Amino acid sequence: MEIIENEFLYLVNLWNEYKVLFGNENNLNILNKNCGDCFHTIQHSMNNDMILSLNRLLDPSKQHKNTNLVLESLLNKTSDSKKRKELEDKLEKIRDLRDNSNLKEIRNQRLAHSDITTRNKDGNFIVILIEYDAVDNILHGMSDFLNNINSIVFGTYVEYLDLINVTSCQDLVDALDK
Repeated sequence: MEIIENEFLYLVNLWNEYKVLFGNENNLNILNKNCGDCFHTIQHSMNNDMILSLNRLLDPSKQHKNTNLVLESLLNKTSDSKKRKELEDKLEKIRDLRDNSNLKEIRNQRLAHSDITTRNKDGNFIVILIEYDAVDNILHGMSDFLNNINSIVFGTYVEYLDLINVTSCQDLVDALDK
């Protein structure tokens, strides 16, 4: 559970830093003015890492012969069939949020694989930005799912989305603005 929690916290931190740097028009103008090409590369890398990390947590727990350390693998933390069904439903809703956004398609056709039809249509190098609302909703769903697991296993609640306080990226933007 700890490894999955750490992966999720990394994801929350990455997303918060991404939003500070690239989700604010004023900050974006400052970054572009100072070294736009460098920050475009950073944005592209963070964007891709976000998509891959988010999708990886939502992968099935078993693929071929491999067992994945993913959210679904936490379902075995409860033997209560009613609670397990509730958790399965929550996980399915999170996957639906992902599937109804562009996140799974970007991962499967642009990042994890080089889908020839997509590449021929879009060109060799295209940055497709993630949908902010979709990521926020998915992260909230994941946080809720993890808290349900925590409640079952440890009897605790963790406010995952408030654990990460991002100031370093704003400090960077502020320093560049001087």
